[in-house]
Amino acid sequence: MTGTYKLSGNVCVKTSRFTVNADKAQVSLASFEVWAQGNINCHYNAEGDLPAIDFSGQDLYGAWNSRTITVKGGTSFKCGNLTIKAAQTSFNWETKIADFSGGVTVEQAGVKKHYPEIKYNIVEKKFITAQGDVVTPTAAPKPEKAAA
Repeated sequence: MTGTYKLSGNVCVKTSRFTVNADKAQVSLASFEVWAQGNINCHYNAEGDLPAIDFSGQDLYGAWNSRTITVKGGTSFKCGNLTIKAAQTSFNWETKIADFSGGVTVEQAGVKKHYPEIKYNIVEKKFITAQGDVVTPTAAPKPEKAAA
């Protein structure tokens, strides 16, 4: 693969938007993709009025063409005073919407709520449930029932 690099041992990959730290990574300069494994820490730089975002987990895939970063494996997402933990987190830096799935816990202002899945719009600071209901964080989203 031309333009593809395999890196290991305390890897740091920087772009204009993100910094990814991991145990190992593969980077394709031709397709603008990154795959990283082990002790993932990903920092999304603050933009204008939008705060910085920090992700952590065990596996990461980032693709410029889809404008997304996906982190799997006990993920944690921190944005200001909001923390969301899930099995998987995807963030689209164009729409500014993060998707969370698998044992999701939302914690803000000392309130914890649990969901099978939820979305968060960082621009509008609103949660979007699987049913499409929009809830502001100050109202503490209502827990959803797990699908049978």
